[in-house]
Amino acid sequence: MIDTTVKEIVFRLKTQNIQVSPVVIEGSEPTEWKRNLKKFLAEFFGSTPNAAECKLLNPEVLDFAVEEYTSEFTATVCEPLVIENKALGYRLYYYLQYFQLKNKQHHFFGTGNFEQLHTESTEEIKRWKINRENTYHGSKRHFFPHYFIKTPKRKDLRLQAYQRN
Repeated sequence: MIDTTVKEIVFRLKTQNIQVSPVVIEGSEPTEWKRNLKKFLAEFFGSTPNAAECKLLNPEVLDFAVEEYTSEFTATVCEPLVIENKALGYRLYYYLQYFQLKNKQHHFFGTGNFEQLHTESTEEIKRWKINRENTYHGSKRHFFPHYFIKTPKRKDLRLQAYQRN
C-alpha cells in the first residue's frame, strides 16, 4: 500500500550579501541597423521640405529585415513610432502595421494619432498654419473629393498621367 498523505516540508535559507565587481557589456556598433534606419527614414518621410523637419523620436522600436534573394526590405515595430513634425507643428503616434520596400516601390500601412506641439511664438503658429494649408492643398485628401464631386473648385484641379522609369 502507498502512503498518500500530504507532508509539509519547510526550507529556511540564510541570506548572504556578496560584493561582485561591476560588469560592463559592450557590443559592436550597429552599422547595418543604422544603414537600414537611414533607408527607412528616406522612404517613410520622403524628401519634401516638410520631411526635412520631421524627426523620429524613438528609432529603437524599429527592426529591419532584408530578404536575401529578392532584396525585399521590411520594417516592423514593437510599439508606435513617435514622430515630431516641426514644419506642421504636430507630434504623431504612428502604429505601423506594414512596411515593405521592393523593386524601388514602397508600401506601408498604419494608423496614427496627432497631438499639436505647443509654442509661445506667434510667428511659429502662423508658419504652422500656412504649412498645414499648403500641405493640405497638395494632398489626395483635398484632390479626390473635389475631383469626383462637381464643386466650383474642380476647375482648378488637373489630372496628368506620367510614366515611371
